Amino acid sequence: MGDWLRRRGPFGALLDRYTRLHSSGRAAMYWALRGLNLDARTVVWMPAYHCGVEVQAALDAGLDVGFYRVRPDLAVDLDDLERRLERRPGPVVVVHYFGFGQPRIAAIDELCRRRQCLWLEDCAHALFSDHEGAALGTFAPLSIFSLRKTLPLFEGGALQFNPERVCATDRELRSPRRFPLSSAPLRFYAIETARQMIGDRPFSWYRRARGREVAEPTEWTDAFQERHRYPHALAAISYRMAASFDPESVAERRRANWRALDRQLEGTPGYCAVFDRLPAGVCPLFLPIRVSNRRAVMEALRGQGVETFAFGACRHPRLNAAEFQDADCLRNEIVCLPVHQGLTAARVEHIAAAARPLVAKYGIDAPSA
Repeated sequence: MGDWLRRRGPFGALLDRYTRLHSSGRAAMYWALRGLNLDARTVVWMPAYHCGVEVQAALDAGLDVGFYRVRPDLAVDLDDLERRLERRPGPVVVVHYFGFGQPRIAAIDELCRRRQCLWLEDCAHALFSDHEGAALGTFAPLSIFSLRKTLPLFEGGALQFNPERVCATDRELRSPRRFPLSSAPLRFYAIETARQMIGDRPFSWYRRARGREVAEPTEWTDAFQERHRYPHALAAISYRMAASFDPESVAERRRANWRALDRQLEGTPGYCAVFDRLPAGVCPLFLPIRVSNRRAVMEALRGQGVETFAFGACRHPRLNAAEFQDADCLRNEIVCLPVHQGLTAARVEHIAAAARPLVAKYGIDAPSA
């Protein structure tokens, strides 16, 4: 078993540097918060614009959750965060949305140091992204990653922490690595291999013919939750698959697809990308754009074989919607177009051609911060 799990590719070196490897990013979040040994009354501050599973992970870890404002440009509202930390100090979770680093990351770190609050980088979208010359996940005392969002994996999450800045238990954060054998990922990897051989479109046709297209949820349900299901370890086959990837080539391919899709949509009336440029070092998860009717756009693109994504489509029930109406605007306006490394140039052109008339119909002006 030891020989089989030995490092197999360029990503293996980075995998070996993570503190722990988990089945998912939410599992890494759960065990990170568990490992801090915080009082049950401690509040963990989360961005109002969130997926929801990170919120549930904190609650399942036995902690309270509060929320802070995110600006229309997806930057942390530092003034709002400081007011909340002044009233009730606690750990802060900061999300790097869609692979793009928070623009004022040094100020976030300074604020948390001044308030003596630990903070955690949520790099679930930013596995291979750099920011201002340093890898995301290296700025905060704690960071978590999702391998399966960037790589075609059945599972995968990672936890990294700086022991010089974190007081944590060995049991929760430094437990020995285990790579259990599991048959669950095998079917997924077989399907992914077939998908790469014959392309995405036949799979989309097959799902529609079998009635397996998944409708977008309209509210938070137990299906989103993973209560009491936070496995410690990544399965052996998933570890081996992850280690085989080359981070540099994955990032280059995603960047090329982002630029190509952005260039082909540029000039379309109503085209409003969430980020107006692709900074050096960013490994984009998607090309997020703003539209006035996200559901209609997603359904129309799905009908043409283009799978899109809506981050945080349903707010967690703990969020006070009346207090954070701007977060609902982000949920309802942002739709993510694919730029993953498996796309060919022809496929990117198809996505652009399918999206162009919808952008012209449903596009909106860029919001002011």
